[in-house]
Parts: sequence; C-alpha cells; structure tokens
Amino acid sequence: MYSETLRQAVHMAMGGLALLLRYLTWPQAALLALAALVFNAVVLARVLPSIVRPSDRAGHRAGVLFYPLALFALVLIFRERLDIVAAAWAVMAFGDGAATLVGTRVGGPRLPWNADKTWSGLIAFALAGSIGAVALSVWVSPMMVPAPPWFFTWLAPIAAALAAALAETIPIELDDNLTVPFVAGVMLAAAAAVDPVALGAEFVHVGHRIGWGVLASAALAFVAMKVRALTLGGATVSTLIGAAIFSLGGFQGWLMYLAATTVAVTSWRVGQRKRGPTPASHGVGSAIASSAIGLIGAWLMAAVDADAAGALIVASGLTAWASNAVASESEKGYGIGVSAVAMLMTSLAMAGLFALAFPTMHLLAPFIVLGSAAGSITASALGRRYKNNGVLNEDVLLFLNTFAAAAIACVSVLTVVALRNRLP
Repeated sequence: MYSETLRQAVHMAMGGLALLLRYLTWPQAALLALAALVFNAVVLARVLPSIVRPSDRAGHRAGVLFYPLALFALVLIFRERLDIVAAAWAVMAFGDGAATLVGTRVGGPRLPWNADKTWSGLIAFALAGSIGAVALSVWVSPMMVPAPPWFFTWLAPIAAALAAALAETIPIELDDNLTVPFVAGVMLAAAAAVDPVALGAEFVHVGHRIGWGVLASAALAFVAMKVRALTLGGATVSTLIGAAIFSLGGFQGWLMYLAATTVAVTSWRVGQRKRGPTPASHGVGSAIASSAIGLIGAWLMAAVDADAAGALIVASGLTAWASNAVASESEKGYGIGVSAVAMLMTSLAMAGLFALAFPTMHLLAPFIVLGSAAGSITASALGRRYKNNGVLNEDVLLFLNTFAAAAIACVSVLTVVALRNRLP
C-alpha cells in the first residue's frame, strides 16, 4: 500500500546526497542525477513499492521522475556554482518534505488561498528548507572559486526557501518537484548576480526613493482598486512591488511599471464594460504573477554594476504583462486576429517607451518585442495543454509568460553579442 509518510521520509533522506556536491565535479553531479533518474524509473517501484504513487508512472504528477530531472537541470544550469544546486536541492528535499509531513500530521488552520494546504505546513517548509539550504550552502561553498560572499551563503538560501514555500502553496496540480526547485533556483540566481560594491552604492539612492515609491505606487493601486481591477489584497501587494521597483530601479524602471499597470487596468476596465458589473478578480496571486519578473529586474539594476540586463528584464517582463492583458480582453471581444494585432501594438509602444526612458539602451528595444511575442506563444501553448486539467492556472501562466519574455529577450541579446564578437 502506498505510504505518504514513508515517501516523504525517503524524499528528505535523499537530500543527504547533496553533501557529495562538495567533492563532485559538475559532470559527476550530472551523472549522479541521471543515475537517480534511471533508478527511480526502473528499480524504485520494485524495491520500495509502498512509496510510489499511481500517478508516478507518467504525467504531470510523476514526482519520482521529476525529482532527479530537476536536479539534473539545476546541475546543467549552475554547473559552475554547485553551492546553488546544493541549496536548491535542500529546499526541495527538506522544505517540501517537512511541509507534507507536518501539514498532514499536525494539520491546523487552512490557507485562505488554498484549502488543501495548512499554515503549519507552510511554516514547516520555511523553517526546514531554510535550515537545510543554509547548511548545505555553507558545506559546499568553500569549494567554489572564487568563494561566494557571506551574505549569499547565509541569506540567499533563506530567501529561496521562503519564496519556494509560498510557491508550493499555489493551487495547481503541477508537481512540487518542478515548481519548488524552479523558484528556488531563480531566487538563488538573482542573489548570485549581486555586486556588493554596486549594491552598497545603490542603497544610498534606495533610501531616498522608497518614500516616493510607496506614495506613487499606493496611488496607482488605489485607482486600480476603485475601478475594481484589484482586490484589497492585490492592491496591497501591488503597492509593495511598485514601491520596490521604484526604489531599486529608479523612476525609469517605475515608469515601465506605471505604463504596464495603466494598460492592464484600462484593458480590464474596457472589457468589464462589455461584460457588465463584476467583482474585482485580480488578487494577490495576479499582482505577484504580473510584476515579479519586473521586480527581479529592478533588483538586478540595483545589485549589478551595469544596468542593461536588469533594465531589459524589467521592460520585457512588464511588456509581456501589458501585452497579455490587452490580448486577453481583445480576444474576448473581437477574436484572435484583433488580439494578435493589439498585442503587437502594445509591445511596440512599451518598447518605444523603454527607448525613451533608457536612451543609452535604445538598441535593446527590438528584443523586448521579440521576448513579449515569444512569452505569449509559450504561455498560450502551455495554457492549451495544461489549463483545463488544473495543472496550471491563470496566475502561473501569466508568470510563465513574463518569465519566458525576459529570458528569451536576454538570451537573444547574448546570442547577437556572441555572433558579433565572432565576426572579423
């Protein structure tokens, strides 16, 4: 008989193998992950049939396969930073495992946004994931050359664990062994990019800007709430994110946020007039999904000496959000053809605004349009395949849209630069 307790105990015990990352090269670590994948696919059900769920054979809940696959992907992406792999592995093994064990054994009040999850499980995830991630980060970091700064080793794993803990509570059917390491990896990557000197110098300006950021973002969120585009929770989170973008990315970064918010709220308001009076439907999840990538970009603008990468991420993520909002409302009222044109026009307008706000980076504007289109195509394809069966929801699809837009824009720029450098 299938046993969830035994399954989670094994899930957590496998995190102990992360101790080997102190002694392994990245190809050896990749082979370890592939060996685990083969073992889980072929041998595990024969040796420990009680921990294999019926859904583990295939599909979007095949956790015993996604666990080693996620590790393999982490090793390939962060092959020069196995301390990041170790921390993300710990978050997945100890945080996710503790959340299930405590949530089912202790129980208690349910989360308001997901009745299947408990506050006790969320807290257990945050604590166990943070402790495990810090411990493994400290264990593996001495092998990194150059050694990561102390604040990354001690603080970044905690931030990754907290973000992953919240991601684990999203009410979707996608396996946690995919969502948790993805979120932890993104957070750790953003922290790893920090230049302490640049961040220290920028924090002087952050202190001066934060008050204006709160006022401007609160006013914007209040207007959105008054026209019923945001719930109170959504308006609160939007204020915090907007203030952070203003503080970290300056007025230029916040100008992109202002434009995207205005476009999204206006589009929703126009669509609402056609639908008739409806309650505000954009809450905390929507606020995070739409602007999280923009916030990461603003963080990079403050944390990295050169602003180009952060500014491109801010603009690409927010452009994808604005374009998605316009396309969604246009398609409901006028069909997919008008929707595609509206999305393209919105992307072009946002790219033009970027060129005006960041005149020294105007050559990056076409990549924003490219990223927005690619993000929309990606989210649309995923939505057709996974939305109706509950694997993904609207908020997750929106986040993936903005993430893909920023990632593809950045990769495209790097590709063009690499090709140009190869020319004689």
